Amino acid sequence: MNRVLPLGLVAVMATACSSSDENTKKDAPPTSQNEGQASGPVVDENVPANDEAITTIRAEKAFKVAVAAYEKEKDQKTFGETRDALAKAAEADAAFGIPEYNLGVLYEREGRIAEATNAYRAAFDARPELDVAAENLGVLLESRGQVAMARDLYVEAIEKNPEAVGPRIRLAKLLMKDGDAKQAAKLAREALQFDAKSLDAYRLLARLYAENKRNQLARLIALRGMKLQADDPELTYALAVVATNKKDVAAARVLYQEVIAKNPDHIDARIALTDVALKNRDWKTAVPHLEALTEIDPDNPALFTNLGLAYKGQGKFTEAKAAYEKAIALDAAHAEAQFNLAVLLLRHLNEPEAAKTLLETYLNVGDDKLKKAKKLLDEADLLIQAKAEEARMMEEMKRMEAEAAQQQQEAESAAGAPAADGESAEGEAGEDAAQPAAPAEEAAPEEAPSEAPAAEAAPPPEKEKPAPKKKRRRRPAQKSKSKPKTNAPEEDDAFFDD
Repeated sequence: MNRVLPLGLVAVMATACSSSDENTKKDAPPTSQNEGQASGPVVDENVPANDEAITTIRAEKAFKVAVAAYEKEKDQKTFGETRDALAKAAEADAAFGIPEYNLGVLYEREGRIAEATNAYRAAFDARPELDVAAENLGVLLESRGQVAMARDLYVEAIEKNPEAVGPRIRLAKLLMKDGDAKQAAKLAREALQFDAKSLDAYRLLARLYAENKRNQLARLIALRGMKLQADDPELTYALAVVATNKKDVAAARVLYQEVIAKNPDHIDARIALTDVALKNRDWKTAVPHLEALTEIDPDNPALFTNLGLAYKGQGKFTEAKAAYEKAIALDAAHAEAQFNLAVLLLRHLNEPEAAKTLLETYLNVGDDKLKKAKKLLDEADLLIQAKAEEARMMEEMKRMEAEAAQQQQEAESAAGAPAADGESAEGEAGEDAAQPAAPAEEAAPEEAPSEAPAAEAAPPPEKEKPAPKKKRRRRPAQKSKSKPKTNAPEEDDAFFDD
């Protein structure tokens, strides 16, 4: 909310926004002139006056000095003289109120929150009709998490000033967050009765009607508000919600994009646009907006959960895993992130052990997807068993292959020994035949059999070499044909024959 510094007679000073969800400026600020001389009578200095009149004149003079000092110092953004003059004006007239309010704004701008809080409180106590002081003080309390104190302050401001607009709208927003839309709408309507040009009231009421699916009323209020500011992002957001309620996805998407174009930090519009994109599996649209949202609100686990879902939709499983893990790091009990990460690990990353751990944790947290989680947990157990069985079978196959290879090697070595002898003999014979003029001493072995008797002559050794092979091949056949001798009854023998 942009708050103004109502420096009385001629000047208006603006300060920084203290509420991230508002971008409004107050209308004409209250001054000692436009509020019916509430600070006391302003008398002519030439007329004899009593002490009360003299005190008021001093306050007005000091206040004029503050206005002049502000005009001189505002470009340098140092307000030493302005603060001194405002302090003198407040001291000169304790019922003035406006100097204390302006001191509060200056202190807040400089980050001196405790002093700003005291100054706003003093201004409100002095001038209950100065409801902007109560509103600014309430914003500071909300920003420090003191919501209950802020609520009580807004109620007090309305009681002291029944026509207060700002405190009504702030209280209505707190009620809306608490889910009391009916009372919030009532307060917003009352604010419009007291100030028909309150853009904040139009924004709030249009949004309340839209989010409660009172589409015609929401559209009517939004269009009326747009007569005050045609391109207001908050009123456009209300129209986008109406389009979403009517399931006009195309129109809603365009309106949400308009809101973001006007206000890139509009979190609700980005969230709504990503919701539309996720429901329609439009991952391309969802991812950049979710990435922007995680930068705007880096401590929100739900945003990282949705970002993981969008990454998964794009097939970016590693990025999806990192997003889910970030969500769980922010909130260890974030059930949605645990469940989604378990599905990702189980179905896409082949990590059933980690998936099982997450599913067990998810079951302890509890959710409406418990039955589905239990089925996935059973699936994880089956997959773990299947992986273990597969590993066992692979080891068994390797062992069997090694044994078969060893047996084959032994068989080949046993069968190949005679063949090797025959091959060497044949080779030697071939070499002897190929030599044209062999010496006498080399031919001697061939002539040795002629010295023996004719009856003892034997065929060449190579013809009798295959005998051991025939004998080795014959032995398994005899074993397989023979019937094992057992003491079993005849029916048992028949069983084995079968």
